[in-house]
Amino acid sequence: MAGFIARQWWNAERFGLTPNKLPLRLTNGSMPKVICISIPKAGTHLIERALCKHPGLYRPLLKTVDEANLPVDGFEQLIAGLRPGQVIFSHLFYTEERARVLSEMNVHCLFMIRDLRDIVVSEANYLSSSTNHIYHRAFAGIDTQQGRIERALEGHTESGLPSMVQLFEGFRGWLNSAAKTVRFEDLIGASGGGDTAQQEKVLAEIFQFIGVSCDDKCVKKLAAKVFSTASPTFHRGYSSQWPNFFDEEIKQKFKSMTGDALINYGFESSTDW
Repeated sequence: MAGFIARQWWNAERFGLTPNKLPLRLTNGSMPKVICISIPKAGTHLIERALCKHPGLYRPLLKTVDEANLPVDGFEQLIAGLRPGQVIFSHLFYTEERARVLSEMNVHCLFMIRDLRDIVVSEANYLSSSTNHIYHRAFAGIDTQQGRIERALEGHTESGLPSMVQLFEGFRGWLNSAAKTVRFEDLIGASGGGDTAQQEKVLAEIFQFIGVSCDDKCVKKLAAKVFSTASPTFHRGYSSQWPNFFDEEIKQKFKSMTGDALINYGFESSTDW
């Protein structure tokens, strides 16, 4: 029961519907407009809690936007609809046009990444267990963890599940854009196997980047609330889990399929890992 109540309160809070947030929505004209772009399973729930636990920020009544559910009016209209203090969460590939729109409309962009090996593991766990997900059927009949990881890595044409190479390449342009890159491993904090000091440092940098006031006391308060199981897509939420799941065959397949992706994203300095 306590968990159910916590999830319901979080749903109200993140959409700006709690008593402490509703009045502020009428007076927060000076607050920034923000979009968070993340690779699926890179920790969207972390960055959402980091931002939406702040009293001046909330997400509109809009699902996480991806290439499949992008409104018919397109990206520019989506961004044009943002109000001060609102944060859109999305899984949208990089394009120069999208970067231009964000710049011209003065929307701050955060790009959430995670060790690509952990993304593969998390994606395999999530999609194989989420029976209502459109990509769940890609894992039908696969009864081993290694098989599920391979499927997540390779993708599945019949169900439309993209390969991890397609995802990593599709998002890579945000790394060299005006977006601020945030690493899951830096934001997770001690509760998820990270470091509290690093978590607080990154939180302070995030709020400084988007232009929101948050002093040391505010940062510490928010840091204590970032890690939570209240997210509907939460699975384990820990960093550096991939060594527990990668055998030598998976390791070599990942290397051969993804090439320099880990280097490009800054998680390795060479392919010798």
